[in-house]
Amino acid sequence: MLYKHPPVDLRAIRVEAGNALKRAGADFLVLCTNTMHKFGDALEEKVGLPLLHIVDITGKAITDSGLHRVGLLGTQLATEDSFYLGRLERRFSTDVLIPAAQERAAIDRTVVRIIDGLTA
Repeated sequence: MLYKHPPVDLRAIRVEAGNALKRAGADFLVLCTNTMHKFGDALEEKVGLPLLHIVDITGKAITDSGLHRVGLLGTQLATEDSFYLGRLERRFSTDVLIPAAQERAAIDRTVVRIIDGLTA
């Protein structure tokens, strides 16, 4: 996947930002993108603040609603990697359905266009 932005050390940026929030008095961290949660456990460990993990909040809402099977839309990383899908399945006994590979690729291309400042 190619983005028009130059590569940067995102791990260092996340940890630096997390530490700045900790110094400012934050009690916990929140990440505003699903995909960034792939690095959530490492961020918690490096910064020393708990992360309000989007998958845990989502899983709780699913469980509290009495649901057992959900459809997951997102980037290919969010739908194919275990940090999201696997966490829902393991921690909340949720059956997670994802779109077919071609549809996941199309969704991913749309997200990249949005990141690059183009319209979806």
